[in-house]
Amino acid sequence: MFLDKTLSVKLQKKLAACYQNANCQIFHGIAHEDYFVTDEVVDYVKKTILQTSSE
Repeated sequence: MFLDKTLSVKLQKKLAACYQNANCQIFHGIAHEDYFVTDEVVDYVKKTILQTSSE
């Protein structure tokens, strides 16, 4: 495993653990700069945050 020397090993491992069960959501037809002002994306983020906070 390649370890980036800009972050401590301990911090890299904590960060990697946050992404072990991550999901990738692709929003077609939405420009990157418009992600956080588009209802579809905002609703998805809200739903995801609320779902995660209730677990």
